[in-house]
Amino acid sequence: MSGTTAPLSSSKPILQSSRQDREGASSERNRSSKRSRDDSADNDPAFQKRIRQDQQSTFELKHASFWQHCVPIAPAIYSSIIVHITRVPDEESSRANVPPSKPLVFRSLCFLTKRKAPVDPTDPFPVATALSSVVRFAFQCRTGPQVDLRDSRRYANVRDYTRKLMTIMARQPTLQIAETEMPYLLVPVRREIVGSNVDLSTESIIDWAEVDAFANAHGRMLQRDEVADANRLKHIVDDGLFSYHHTDVSARFEVVALRTDLHPDETHGEESILASQPRKWREQQGGIWDPQPVFDVKTAWDLHTMLRPSSSLGTTLVLPQLIQKCHLSLSMFYSLFAVPALVHALDYLLLSKELIKQFRLRKTKIDHAMEALALPTAELGVNYERLEWYGDSCCDVVAGIYAYHAHAHQGVEVDQLQKLKEMIVVNQQQSEAAKRSGLVHYIRANRAHSRQWLPLAEVQAKLKPYSFANSGPVRIGFKTTADVLESVVGAYVLSNGFARVFKSFKKLGFQLQAPIMFKQLKDIPLLDMNHRQIPFATETQISQLQQITSYTFHERRLAQFALAHPFELEENALQYLFYRLGSVVLHHLLAEWLFGCHTEWDVARLTDAYDFYSQPIHTAKVMTKTGLAAILSTTNPCLAPKSGSRLYSNKLEKYTANPGKVPGMNETERLDAGLKFLVAVVYIDSRWSWSKGPRKVFRHLCLPALSTMHLPDVKHLHPRQILEQLLRRRNCRGFEVKKTAPNGMATVQIVWHGKTIAQSAQPSRQKALEIASRAALSWYRDPGNTETLSSICNCPSKDDTWEN
Repeated sequence: MSGTTAPLSSSKPILQSSRQDREGASSERNRSSKRSRDDSADNDPAFQKRIRQDQQSTFELKHASFWQHCVPIAPAIYSSIIVHITRVPDEESSRANVPPSKPLVFRSLCFLTKRKAPVDPTDPFPVATALSSVVRFAFQCRTGPQVDLRDSRRYANVRDYTRKLMTIMARQPTLQIAETEMPYLLVPVRREIVGSNVDLSTESIIDWAEVDAFANAHGRMLQRDEVADANRLKHIVDDGLFSYHHTDVSARFEVVALRTDLHPDETHGEESILASQPRKWREQQGGIWDPQPVFDVKTAWDLHTMLRPSSSLGTTLVLPQLIQKCHLSLSMFYSLFAVPALVHALDYLLLSKELIKQFRLRKTKIDHAMEALALPTAELGVNYERLEWYGDSCCDVVAGIYAYHAHAHQGVEVDQLQKLKEMIVVNQQQSEAAKRSGLVHYIRANRAHSRQWLPLAEVQAKLKPYSFANSGPVRIGFKTTADVLESVVGAYVLSNGFARVFKSFKKLGFQLQAPIMFKQLKDIPLLDMNHRQIPFATETQISQLQQITSYTFHERRLAQFALAHPFELEENALQYLFYRLGSVVLHHLLAEWLFGCHTEWDVARLTDAYDFYSQPIHTAKVMTKTGLAAILSTTNPCLAPKSGSRLYSNKLEKYTANPGKVPGMNETERLDAGLKFLVAVVYIDSRWSWSKGPRKVFRHLCLPALSTMHLPDVKHLHPRQILEQLLRRRNCRGFEVKKTAPNGMATVQIVWHGKTIAQSAQPSRQKALEIASRAALSWYRDPGNTETLSSICNCPSKDDTWEN
């Protein structure tokens, strides 16, 4: 390395290292040439003006920014910044033999963690975690506690000084360097699993031997020419803007440090004068500084596009170009970076890009991928819960199709098919799939992200308030990882549909088989329960079916199968598989319609609507209103009114308990089964294409009928229906209904995990159950509601209509 430094009287390095004479002739010539350039700069009036401004503790560098690229993460390796910025005061420059034109020097604060790779003593920027708050927060100086770097002289070694610094950072995630008075704002723009599970207060995590070894080797200031000659590092120096990059890695971790005290110049003019003043001064001048600017995802993506490196050497950040690209004023630009929402947004944008890249979810829109990993907050303008709700429906479709494909030619019991479906739908299985695929690492990439998804009671009981001293691993439950997986599935399906669903789901940890085509089904005999060939439908009936559904069957035999096959499923499970397949497809189309057409609805209302429209009575109305029931009743004896045939009940437990005593379906259940059977046949006939088959049938057949139906007011529902709606919600385990009758009054309590959320005492038990049920349903929609029972039911009006 080249370049020399001497110990400063008031600004010592963290740990003094012995001076070694490593300079050669070439380095001496370099220093001489640089010193001559610096001497010429001393006579420049503009430079003299800069010196005077520096003496007033306002430091000017036009674009004082830097990039730091560290090795990204394997699961057991964590990284962050190990670089801190300070400057040498002008009055000490001569004594330190440091040219005054080099006010920026780098000081290494080494917080090394355990890692697989050994420490390279020649590398001034090893894989490490230091100043971890930069990774998780917008790091703005001029606020928070003051840390004087000269305090390092008072401590015997780096370990004590490190502990002191971490103690201060644990209390406040912002840090001011009293010595420099440089208001830097550090913003992370790329991160994977940086330091998410590192407990800096635990000696088992920090290898203090590595800390001391690193400090002994690199505890002194590093000049620009030293950094340029450092092993495995390249640099770009352009008007005080630095870029560093490890050349032996492909992915990078990037941190931008933006100056917030720019001085006026020809480029920025008067607006830069306002931005260069201290925040207190701006507030005194009438609140010019706007701390809450309007923020959207597009702006964040434009910022990320400008900030990301374009080559192996990285790229420089040019503020005027960035401001022009994002249509932002300079003051708005700085205030925008001061808002934590932008930090989170850039973080999630890059996480989403890495997610798409790792799992090869091609053509996935960045806004959907960002939503899959975003917090359910209004700051980011996204709603993770709605996407997770839609992804849950997508997983049901995958599970139903998988169960159908796995045993399409075998007489499989229904309970076995249900177990196959649960292998995908159950949270524990989805969690295992997420772990196999590596998706869990993206959850742990942001501690607040994982904490947000944990149940509130679990957070309060098992987690302490966030601090660097208590930053150990966070337990992520099955429900959390399952929700993440469902949201990722929903994001992929919204962007690509189900065209490549099985191939991509395999990368997400699912073990699925490829769908079978119709050519594998065409030899299946169409037999009734007595193994007799069923009567084929006529061409007239097939034409009527095609006219009603607006779908032209590619295979006429499948159309005959849909019209004439009876639902006698007791001896052959193939028909029941068709029914189950059609059920999951129809329910997913319903969820897709609600999700896409009602973007303003929350999950509670989406679930209410889904529960309402998926009832057999409404699918039966679709069959009746469209005239499809009349056609099927003439060709299929099981769908004829009052046929008396013993058919499958839609209650699965009755069949599995005693298959020989299954009651016959009523007319509503027959029509519901007929529609689902038809949707499954169309799905198979359309070669498993959603747009060509089921979606077209749903749009022309079901949607006109469903759009005329109104979502009823919950006040007009039966109490038992209200409880069923409540208990059908996800995350509703732990509910319990207690009924007592003290003093002649019927008392109903609805308890959730030991907490009474609703209670009512009435002379009639039915009335008490009704009031408590409505209150519990409203509590679920808004857990923080403390209104009285008489005004707690905030339900949609009966006049609300469903838009197409």
